[in-house]
Amino acid sequence: MKRIISLSVLLVATLWSFAQVDTISTNIYQKKGRLGIGINNPSHLLSIFGSPEMNKKEELAKFSLQNDTSSYLLIGNSTYNNYYYVPSIKGFTMMPNQPGLVLRGMVNLSNDNSEDALIHITPYVLDGENILYPQNRHYLGIQGYQTGTGEKSLFEIDENGYVGIGIDNPQAKLQVSDGDIYISDIEKGIIMKSPDGNCWRGVLDNSGNLSFTQIDCPGSYSTNSQMIKSSNSATVYPNPANERVIITIENNAFKVATYIISDMSGKKISYGEFRGNTHEIDFSSFNSGLYIVKIIDKNENLISTQKIVKK
Repeated sequence: MKRIISLSVLLVATLWSFAQVDTISTNIYQKKGRLGIGINNPSHLLSIFGSPEMNKKEELAKFSLQNDTSSYLLIGNSTYNNYYYVPSIKGFTMMPNQPGLVLRGMVNLSNDNSEDALIHITPYVLDGENILYPQNRHYLGIQGYQTGTGEKSLFEIDENGYVGIGIDNPQAKLQVSDGDIYISDIEKGIIMKSPDGNCWRGVLDNSGNLSFTQIDCPGSYSTNSQMIKSSNSATVYPNPANERVIITIENNAFKVATYIISDMSGKKISYGEFRGNTHEIDFSSFNSGLYIVKIIDKNENLISTQKIVKK
C-alpha cells in the first residue's frame, strides 16, 4: 500500500511539473515567466538551445532592422569537428566607412562619480561553484590576419598586466613588435622616475638630441599650485571622520574636480575624480590618524587643502 501511495504521489508531482510548462509553438516553451527555445524547462529568463552539426556556425540569435539585411548582430557558436563550441558575437555591415561592431559603455552624467571603467572585461575560471581569476592565461587578445602567414596577434594583455602590441606572450609591461612607437608632439615625450623619486620628461630637439627636464610626477600635484579660491570654497566633513567623508564644493563652480588623500608622510592613499558639488568617500578602511585632503580642479589648480582626522 505504501508503495502504491508513493508511486501515486510521484505521478501527481510529475504531471504537475509538466502542467507548469506552456507550449507556445513548435519547440518554444514558457515556464514561470521564463522562455525556452529548443528546451522545455528553461533555467533562465531566455534559454536557447540548438542541435549541434558538424562544421557549422550556429546562428542562435540574429538581430536586425525590419527588411534590412545589410547590418545585423549575430550571437552564436562555432562548431568544429569535435563538437567543441566557441561562443561568439558577430557584427556585420555592408555600409561603407562604418564599423562592423560597436560596444558602448555609458553612464548618466549625474552618476559619473566612479573610478570604474565604462567597459569592464573580467575573465573568470570556474572551479565547481567557486569563481577564480585565471592563471597563466591571456586576459584579452585581439587577432588580425596577414596574407601568407595567417593569424597575427595585434594586441594582448596577460595575467601579469603585460601588454603586447604586435606580439603574443609579452615579456614586459609594454612590448612592441613589428612596428614603431611614434610620438608626434615635440612637447611630449617619455616620462621616467629616477631612484630618488623625481620624475623626468625626455623630449627630442630639432638636432635629434634627447634632453630631460624635471617635472611633477603624473598623479601628483605641486604644492605651488595656484590657489583660485579660498579654503572655504570646499568643505570636507565630518571631522573627525569615521565611516565616510563628504566633500562639498559651493555652487558647483568647478564642474569636474579631483580629490587626493595623503598621509602625513606625503604618501598618496586614495584619489579620484567627481562631478557635481557633493561627493562621498568611503573612509571605513582607513587606519586611525591624520590625513591631508587636496581638491584640484580640471586645470590642476588647487582649490583646497584640509587636514582631517580618522577616528
